[in-house]
Amino acid sequence: MIFLKHALKEKYGVNDISDEELAEKLEGDGEEIGMLSPVQWKFIVKNDLRAEFFDFAEKGWEVVTEFLHSFEEYPRVFDMGMISQNL
Repeated sequence: MIFLKHALKEKYGVNDISDEELAEKLEGDGEEIGMLSPVQWKFIVKNDLRAEFFDFAEKGWEVVTEFLHSFEEYPRVFDMGMISQNL
């Protein structure tokens, strides 16, 4: 953990705010473009694809799904939580 002296905080404009205050400031900044199931997110994390996922998310949900569906083992999830590997 890094601790800054008061003079350094003033010099560089560092403000102490709580996690709650920060969450309030950030609330509403995001845009929902699609939804993943927990199984699909687990696939992304397990295969270390988080950076790629967020890069493609900036380009749109269609680009995300095209990228993820390029993996043969990517779980396709339908209603009622059913999983199918074959599409």
